[in-house]
Amino acid sequence: MPLEEYLACVATSEMSSECPDTYIEAQSIVARSWMLANVEQKHVALGFDVCNDDCCQRFQGVNNLTDHSRKAARATRGKVLMYNNKIVDARYSKSCGGVMERFENLWENDPKDYMLNIPDAPGNIIVDLTSETDFKYWVLSVPVSFCSPHFIKEEELHKYLGNVDESGKYFRWKVAVSQEELVQNLNEKLRLKIKAVEVLKPLKRAGSGRLLELEISYIDVDDKKKKLIIFKDYEIRKVLHRKFLYSSAIIIEHLLNDGEDFLSGFIYHGAGWGHGAGMCQIGGLGMALAGYQTEEILYHYYPGSELSSVYK
Repeated sequence: MPLEEYLACVATSEMSSECPDTYIEAQSIVARSWMLANVEQKHVALGFDVCNDDCCQRFQGVNNLTDHSRKAARATRGKVLMYNNKIVDARYSKSCGGVMERFENLWENDPKDYMLNIPDAPGNIIVDLTSETDFKYWVLSVPVSFCSPHFIKEEELHKYLGNVDESGKYFRWKVAVSQEELVQNLNEKLRLKIKAVEVLKPLKRAGSGRLLELEISYIDVDDKKKKLIIFKDYEIRKVLHRKFLYSSAIIIEHLLNDGEDFLSGFIYHGAGWGHGAGMCQIGGLGMALAGYQTEEILYHYYPGSELSSVYK
């Protein structure tokens, strides 16, 4: 289908057409940049460019077209973000949780100078989320961030989200998982024979607080104590919850089980929703609602990039 028609649908599939014009324009430019950069090519073996879900970009059909999204597509037609004469590989996620993540911490070791650990906030905030102490304070608080309730109240957020987004909290949240649920998920995903998990220990964090290394201490079915280390945000999110955990920017609470040999379960206290690199969609919305212009939103999330028209 024609690229511009596709993009008009993406903008209001990813987020609602209730979003301000400046946000819809920014989303359209980011989606166009990602599409034309054509880096991932996840489905090339199947003979098509992209799928219609979060694996690539959401496209929920032409019924999602609105006058609002058509207007944004027309206003930004042919516009992309450029860096060093190349179209920006403009990744994005629902909520960074307060600090954006670096590209190389999430995907292949290929740093992108326009995807950095930058606070999603006005002003120059200095915070070290690689520190367990600092990260714990950060995730249990509500710091001023564009994606936080300081800029968009959580009870109002639902009207701006895509119609397949879950209702709930995106900036800060908590999820409980039982010992049995975690063991079953680990055994299925990693093909192990775990009897019980004893400790989930963060070993290394990225600049947004997302986990890069997680140590799992467990007892196998032969009652032997063992350990394994899970690397990277994606894999950690996959093994910690059967539905894929919202974010790996978490602190982990171990739940004691009085009178029993093993923990009863775990509570994940988390920040953000998604990988956190590039544009934070809820943060971009917060900026738009605060009066920031399209270019200001884009340059905040992709520093050093420039807008350019690649076709009319």
